[in-house]
Amino acid sequence: MDEIATTYLKNYQVWHHRRLLLTYIYSKDPATRSPDLLLKELKFIEKVFEEDSKNYHTWSYRQWILSNFNRNELWAVEIPFIERMIGEDVRNNSAWHHRFFVVFDSGVRQGDENQEDVLRREILFVLFHRYTSFPANKRTTDTLRGRFPSHRTTSRHGIT
Repeated sequence: MDEIATTYLKNYQVWHHRRLLLTYIYSKDPATRSPDLLLKELKFIEKVFEEDSKNYHTWSYRQWILSNFNRNELWAVEIPFIERMIGEDVRNNSAWHHRFFVVFDSGVRQGDENQEDVLRREILFVLFHRYTSFPANKRTTDTLRGRFPSHRTTSRHGIT
């Protein structure tokens, strides 16, 4: 199945089929309920991203694994993974979207209970990438705007 997925990675059916297989394998054998099977699948996805790091179906599949199985061991690897992806390509909007999903849209993770600290970390991360990597990329600050949609302001010159 790995070879088929890497050959036809832009086909949503490949990722849906992997979903079905992973659900079946995970539910059938109690030995597979350790995080190892799921972590191995996340590693496979990283390998696929070497081919196409902006593939919508692959990112959706990764998010499904995280939210469907909802294990701390899986969530723990996401921030370092996303930081590597953004470090490789600051214009990867899929990686920025995934960061928003992980940090703000999927509940509070172990170690992130203090939301002020999380917000401070995210602001620093965004500012670093906004002003040192690629200043023209609006996606960096859009990540924070998504967190505070009611605080969106426009200057008197129409600049947001």
